[in-house]
Formats: sequence, structure tokens, C-alpha cells
Amino acid sequence: MQVVKEVGNSSFFKDEFVRLNSRDCKLLLEFSEEHFSYSILQISTNEVLYTAVSNVVLNWFQATESQLTDIFNKEEVFNFKFGEVVILTDTIYSTLVPKVFFDQNKINTYLNTNMYLSKVALKYLSFELADLEYQYLYILPDTLYSFLEKNFLSISFRATESELLNFLNRKNVAIQYVNVHITYTKLHFCYFEDKKLKFSNTFSYQSNEDLLYNILNIYKQLGLNTEKVILNLSGIIIKQSEIYELLYKYIKFINFQKRPLKLNYSKSLKEMPEHYFMHHYAALL
Repeated sequence: MQVVKEVGNSSFFKDEFVRLNSRDCKLLLEFSEEHFSYSILQISTNEVLYTAVSNVVLNWFQATESQLTDIFNKEEVFNFKFGEVVILTDTIYSTLVPKVFFDQNKINTYLNTNMYLSKVALKYLSFELADLEYQYLYILPDTLYSFLEKNFLSISFRATESELLNFLNRKNVAIQYVNVHITYTKLHFCYFEDKKLKFSNTFSYQSNEDLLYNILNIYKQLGLNTEKVILNLSGIIIKQSEIYELLYKYIKFINFQKRPLKLNYSKSLKEMPEHYFMHHYAALL
């Protein structure tokens, strides 16, 4: 699958960003198991200036404090002090709990951590999905959580899936609404029916065939007609790709999502397909 690695000028920090007041900027960092990406929003102009994917390959969920320190010392984006920092986590270690059943005192019982490394100290996080009747829960390694809190001021923690759900819930107008968000190793599948969230889950995949199987299997399990229900796509997929061609053989209507209209975008970002990093920009609203 072809994916975007960087958008904009590779000398952005030397040529452009040094002339700006970094305190007037919001930094969004997204961590997955092996990648991190980031976007920078200038608060005063409401403009997203830059988006990039780091070349650093590290299992962030198993990283030691010394490994994190070494990377933060080398990555240029961390040389600046930002007014606000948003941390997004792209993880399969999450769940939704109906608000009526949620008990903060039992937060560590909702997630099955047996599949996680038992020797890793965990931080349990939860927050209410604004317009949905669910509480979103997920976990972070305590080492990563503590490191980020120590190194950034005005920091907030969120999750990729939750930001997608909030954003898609606000724009959903269809009786049957499907969105699949594709990352390097995972797909987030959500389904709204009559403007109510009916299904949301995250799946790992290793090949295009895995991805196709998961999507078609969920369509089948939910009783969705592949000849009628539109598949909305966001993330790193492009139209000129093998996976798109595979999907189009089985699903008649495919649509690419649009980035949020309430933000301004730099010239270089306007040249990027609108469905790339949609979740970054939704989280920056």
C-alpha cells in the first residue's frame, strides 16, 4: 500500500517555523505501536501549517524512558515549546462502555489486558464521547504517559478512534453510514444507523487481503448490502492502489472523506488528498 511519509517542505522547521511564535501553536502527536506522526496548528490564524510522519521505528508501547529521551533529543519538532499539545493514541487496547453502566472505580475491569504485556505498568484513561452515549476507555504504558506529561505543558490525551467517532457522528446524515479509517497496521471500522452508533471496532491487518476480508466480513455480520451501502474511506489509502481495486470489486459505492472545513490549511497541505490525516485535523478543532 502506498502511503504518505511527509507533506510539505522537509526544511520546514529551519526555513519557516523558526520565524513563528511556537507558543502560538498547537502540536498534535499521534502514537501507534511502531510509528508516530504529528501536525502543527497556528492558533491565531486557525491554520494547519505542517503534517509529517517520523521515520523513527520503535515500539512505543514497550519503549524505556532512555529510548524516549534519545528520540526526543533527535527529533526536530521537540526542540520547540508549544502552547498546547494533544496526544493521540492509535491502539487496539480500547473499548466503549455505555454511559449508564460506566463506573470510574471499575475502569481497570473493562479492558482485557491479558493480551497485553503483563510486565508493563499501565495507565487507564477514559473520557466521555460528547454526543454519543458511551464512555471511551483505553490504556497507555505508564512509562510513555509519564514521560509525555513531564516533557509537555498544557497536554491532553485522546485516542484516534474516539476522535474519528466524534467527528463522523457530527457529519453523519445517512440512514446507514459506514467509515473505515486505514492506518499502517490497523483499520478502524464504525457504523451508524439512523444517526446512532451501532458498531465500532479496531482490527489489525498484515496484508491487503486481510483488510478486505475484515471489511467484507463486518458488512456481512451487520447485514449491510454491498450494492447499496456506501463505504467511506479515510487514512492512508489512495485510489491508485491494489487495496482500492480489491474493495471496488466487492463494494459498489466508495467515497473518500473530506478534512474539516473549520480549519485553514497551508498551501502544501491543500495539495494533499483530503482524506489523509483527517483524524489529526478533527482532533485539532
